[in-house]
Amino acid sequence: MISFDELKKMASECTSASIADVYDPPHKVHMDEVFQQNAQQLFGQAVTLRSLPQRGDLMTDLGVQAGNRNSNWPFEKALGLTGPGKVLVIDASGYSGAAVGGDVKFTGLQANGAEGLVTDGSLRDHEGFAKFDFACFAAGWTPQSGTARHLIGADLNVPVSCGRVLVRPGDYVFGDATGVVVIPEAEAETVFRRAVLKERLNDYVKRRIMADGVNPGEYYPAPPHIKQSFAQEQGIVVEDVP
Repeated sequence: MISFDELKKMASECTSASIADVYDPPHKVHMDEVFQQNAQQLFGQAVTLRSLPQRGDLMTDLGVQAGNRNSNWPFEKALGLTGPGKVLVIDASGYSGAAVGGDVKFTGLQANGAEGLVTDGSLRDHEGFAKFDFACFAAGWTPQSGTARHLIGADLNVPVSCGRVLVRPGDYVFGDATGVVVIPEAEAETVFRRAVLKERLNDYVKRRIMADGVNPGEYYPAPPHIKQSFAQEQGIVVEDVP
C-alpha cells in the first residue's frame, strides 16, 4: 500500500481541476461555496464533525455524555483527533453564515500539526488564523460566535455533508485556490496518479502550442497524435494518458 507521504508528494503536483478532470464518478466530488482562506494547499484524510442547530435539550444531552467535562465534547474530541496527515471537516448544517469556531479553539489544530480545516460554515478571528500553518477552507468570516448560539458540534467521525459533498472519515480531501475535492480512500492512489499525468499532459500541450504557434483548439483537448507524442516523452503507453 502506498504511504501517506508518497500520496502527499503526488498531490503536490496536482490541482483540484486536474483531479476533477480524471475523477468523474456519478456522485458529486467538489464542494460548493467553500473557499481557500489562506495560500496553503490542502491534503489529508478527513476527521469529520457534524454540527446541528443549537437547542437546549441537545446541549444538555451532550453535556451529560461528556461527563460535563469540556474536553469530552464532540468538538474538542475532534480537535484532539486531527493531527499530522489529518483534515478536520465540519458540516455546518446549512448555516453558512454562522461561525463553527475561532482562533482560540482551533489553536488545537496548530498544536497537533494538523494538515487543515474545511467547513461549509464560517470562521471568526481572521487575524488569528493568519498566524496558523495549516490550510484553511470555509464559506467566509463573521465576528458573530456561532457555537452554542446557532450550532453545536454533535457527532464525531460520521458521514457528513460539507459543501453538498459526502465526506466519510478517512476520505482524502484536497484543496487549492480553485476548490476542494473529496476522494474515497480506496481510490486515492489511482486518482492522484492520473491527476499527475493530467497536469503533465496539460504542461506538454501548452509547450507544444507555444512551440508550434497553433490555435489552442488544435491541441486541446489533446488529439491522438499529441497524446501519442506525450506518452513517448513520458515513457508510458498511450492508453495510460488521461
